[in-house]
Amino acid sequence: MSLPNEKRGLDIAPARRSGCKSHLSKLLAAGLIASAALYCCRDKIFDDVLGLFVREPDSKDYCKQVNPFDASNWTTAYDVDGFEAKAAELLGGAVRIPTESFDNMGNVGDDDHWVVFDKLHKYLEKQFPKTHKALKVEKVNTYGLLFTWKGSDSSLKPLLLMGHQDVVPVDPKTVDQWKQPPFSGYYDGTYVWGRGSGDDKSGLIGILATVESLLDRDFKPTRTLVLSFGYDEEVGGPRGAKPLAERILETYGKDGIAMIVDEGGSAVTDKGVAIARPAVGEKGYMDVTIEVRTPGGHSSVPPSHTSIGILSKVIVDFEDNPYQVKLHRSNPMYTLLQCEAAYAAPDAFVPRFRKAIQRSLISDKALEFVTEVMSADRIWRAFVGTTQAVDIINGGVKANALPEQAKALINHRIAIESSIVDVQKHIENKLAHWGKTYNLQHN
Repeated sequence: MSLPNEKRGLDIAPARRSGCKSHLSKLLAAGLIASAALYCCRDKIFDDVLGLFVREPDSKDYCKQVNPFDASNWTTAYDVDGFEAKAAELLGGAVRIPTESFDNMGNVGDDDHWVVFDKLHKYLEKQFPKTHKALKVEKVNTYGLLFTWKGSDSSLKPLLLMGHQDVVPVDPKTVDQWKQPPFSGYYDGTYVWGRGSGDDKSGLIGILATVESLLDRDFKPTRTLVLSFGYDEEVGGPRGAKPLAERILETYGKDGIAMIVDEGGSAVTDKGVAIARPAVGEKGYMDVTIEVRTPGGHSSVPPSHTSIGILSKVIVDFEDNPYQVKLHRSNPMYTLLQCEAAYAAPDAFVPRFRKAIQRSLISDKALEFVTEVMSADRIWRAFVGTTQAVDIINGGVKANALPEQAKALINHRIAIESSIVDVQKHIENKLAHWGKTYNLQHN
């Protein structure tokens, strides 16, 4: 009788072991699922736990505001009837003087294109007589204007206001495409039309008109005010800004200026609140010319790719692979985002995104999310990252002759956290690839 019992025991034992394995498998599976859930939600869990010990970051702590300055005593002159029309005409008159600067202009005295600046200077003297009389006026390298309004306290470093007199040239073939002629200076009651109305004769005229109105009221500055106006900013400033900078350095020494206020930035009503957006950083600048040279010959026996064809592939490669945008906390655009998150209207941001902006102060993951969302805006990307624009291209001389060379100029605006060296390495790597692809020597 013992054998059947033993047999039954042997039959039952494996069943018990199978049940244990089943429970263990379920336990392991549940553990894996829980681990996966914890991993997927690790950032939220970490944030929630961190919130128990660390105060939630507040954009207002990052974007602190000073008490507003009441300038009403000084702005009443700008509120009177007729002032806006008068200001528009001051700007319009300057716009009507076509002070174009071209890339290939010769030196002052050798190139007649510069002579038009004499006309602008006479206009400024006529419109702002008190400024020209009360302030010391120097002409640096003929057309650079340097005004100095001496302050009563020589221990204070001067304030430097800057602008430029020149404008980007107008292609004569496009004149009929303008809503108003490019040098009309026409005022339609809202806008002044014409080249320079925004960049940068509005700054030039605005500064001089302000000084003139202060002189009308016998204002005496405590701090010395310096006005510097170049005349070839649109081509890099070698004849205007550079000599002016050297003159200012010679006069006041290194770090001798309290603050520079140049063109750029604006005051706007955006996201339900008035926001002043001064430009407090400047991207780098570099023009790169890429030239492809191949043997010439007759077009009736062409190679697979001409120099123009190869250059086209290179250009497409550059445009299809733009520089990656990465937002750093040191970037002025990040500061702007924090200020908007702190003070913009409640409905200006989706709540989750506003919180992400605030969390990005301490969370790299949140910063990546903010960057991804904002990168959908083309203009925002251009402000933050390094940009590239193919602006000039040429090659070939005859319809039945193979082009022996083709070249393109790519304009770069370099992110403030990057450098010229970074851009050079990026370009070198791409050109090395294409040189190898088409068996071209790369240098």
